[in-house]
Amino acid sequence: AVVYFNQYGYIISIYVSLYFLMFREDYLWFVVSLAAPTLHMTALGGAVRYEEWWLAGMIGFCGCGVLLGIVFLFTAIVNGVHNVLVLVLLFAIVFLSIILYAHSTLFYELHHGIVTPETYPTEQYCICCSPYDL
Repeated sequence: AVVYFNQYGYIISIYVSLYFLMFREDYLWFVVSLAAPTLHMTALGGAVRYEEWWLAGMIGFCGCGVLLGIVFLFTAIVNGVHNVLVLVLLFAIVFLSIILYAHSTLFYELHHGIVTPETYPTEQYCICCSPYDL
């Protein structure tokens, strides 16, 4: 699940970075938006190497994104903003929450030794099927 969600997060992050560079010509936001793809690549490296602390940056990034999204959504609703901004914030909160769940679950399983290189073949599964169906 981490690899699946990382690929979409990575692609979206690259598009956001390019948007800031090409259309806004805002180099500070371009540099800041490059943090997401960097953290996605770091999390993928941690998942491949079975090292949980590589996932910590992505967990923190997504956690802060969810909290900021909730604060902005609450502020928009209180101020009477009911347009596309609310839908975008809802989408961002849901998307980041899914990524946060996948990364924190993998972190937990790696940290407690549930997933190791030796146990990976029996723990390998996705949301739609059990490991015994494979």
